[in-house]
Amino acid sequence: MVDKMSNLIMKCRTVWMPSLLARRHTADLGFELPVEILDGQLPQFQILILTTQKRLQYLPLSITNLYHQYGVGTEVHVLVDRESASIDYLQKTFSKVHFHFDSNFYQSAKLSRFPQSRQSWFRQQTLKIDFAAKSDQPTLVIDSDTFILRPIDFLAEGKINLFIRDDVHWPYQHSLRRFIGLPYSRISFVTHFQLMSSWVIREIFGTNIEDGIDRWLESCLYPKQVSPLSEYQTIGQYLFQKCPSQVRLVTYSDVNHDLRMSTNVSREVLSFKGLYDVVTLARE
Repeated sequence: MVDKMSNLIMKCRTVWMPSLLARRHTADLGFELPVEILDGQLPQFQILILTTQKRLQYLPLSITNLYHQYGVGTEVHVLVDRESASIDYLQKTFSKVHFHFDSNFYQSAKLSRFPQSRQSWFRQQTLKIDFAAKSDQPTLVIDSDTFILRPIDFLAEGKINLFIRDDVHWPYQHSLRRFIGLPYSRISFVTHFQLMSSWVIREIFGTNIEDGIDRWLESCLYPKQVSPLSEYQTIGQYLFQKCPSQVRLVTYSDVNHDLRMSTNVSREVLSFKGLYDVVTLARE
């Protein structure tokens, strides 16, 4: 018997031309979902997918996959760097998805501290913080090139599941010590996604989020390093050290997979199902 998810994702095969990409998706998202998802409760969070024009080819599959994992009633937001004809097609196709643009969020002048080639990377981090801080419900933040291959719990038994890695990055620790005085930690919270809540962000950054973002960017001691600061490490480490009774540490299996230009994306994603919990794609 052919796997239902295989049928679902294959129907949403990604192509390069925006108009064709939109036509390959049903506007009402009326695809068949497994019984356990239809009968289950919707997640207690909304989803924010970050993408750029360069990664837009992954977005239809990303949206469809998240609906498959968490139900078509899940509130999904997409934050993209700028408007385009491709976005217009996608907005019409995924009419239940809320689209936002970078220009609607705080642009910190402190980003100029970092090399030009890395400013967009830090900009994406501040966008996640700003969006989640202004949301009235927890927000699962994920990039459009990351695919969850099974329903992962982010809230369980009243606690936030913090996903971790065994990887110490000392520049993060130095910046966090300077920013809010957190003790050094050997646990990495820099993963492919994170559940963010406004109450946590306001505890860390203060009630004036824009000012808090500025102070966070200024706390970086080594702005010319490739990765001197992390929003996931900041929020995860704060929760673990300051609110330990409200979190659980969780590990997961993942793989980074390089794609060739001619690769069928949906088939590549499906090939990892059952082997890993998460796959992140990149093109050569």
